[in-house]
Order: sequence, then structure tokens, then C-alpha cells
Amino acid sequence: MTEQRPILLLDDDYDLTTMIRRYLEHEGWKVAVVNDPMAAVESVLEVRPCLLLVDLMMPRIDGEEFVRALRRVLFEGTPPICLVSAAHTRAEVQKRLGLPASLGKPFAMTDLKDIAIRFAGEHRDASSERPAP
Repeated sequence: MTEQRPILLLDDDYDLTTMIRRYLEHEGWKVAVVNDPMAAVESVLEVRPCLLLVDLMMPRIDGEEFVRALRRVLFEGTPPICLVSAAHTRAEVQKRLGLPASLGKPFAMTDLKDIAIRFAGEHRDASSERPAP
């Protein structure tokens, strides 16, 4: 059985991270939330996530700067990263960084679930198949 590693969610919007965390936990994933991008690299090293959901527009450092900093630290061991942002440059940044996915805000929770299944399906609690909240 695969170790159930968490999905790490990096976004400075507390309300949004609470909603996403509750949804993904209900769907069977463990979720770690980081609201401060300055603490995010350390959090990734600590929790060893199976997937990163990263906002693009954040204070102090943006999502693109975070991804570059993370890659400098982890080299080849970077987990899949999905940008989750309302920024009109989201697709351009995704392509520039070579990221496998991005999700525009606002988004349907089913689209978020599809991304989680695609990149972190093996880390989902199999007993989680329940009706949507």
C-alpha cells in the first residue's frame, strides 16, 4: 500500500484554503495548508507532499518565484505542481515553468478533484467514496 502523503495547498486566502481543504479531506486526501509563501519551501520539505496546489498571486513572493525557489532546493525531486489562480497570466506561467496543470479561479470543485485524482490518486483513502458535502 502506498504511503498516504498530503496534498499541500499554498494560497494566502484563508477562506479559500479552508474550503479546498475541507473538500479534499472529505474526498479522502490528507491536506496541508500554508498561507505564507515565505514558509512554504520549509513546509514542502517537512510534509513531503504528493501534489502542490499553488496560487500565483501572493504577497512577498508570488507562485512563480516560489516554484523556482523550490526547484533550487529539491532539484529533481519536486512533486507535481498545479497553479490555482485568477491571474490572466496563469497559462503563460504554467508553460514557462513546465508545470503539468493549472486551474483558473473560480473553478468547479469537480475540476479540482480531477486534478487531485490525476496527480495524487494513489494517496487517496480508498474508503472515501461518499456523497459530495
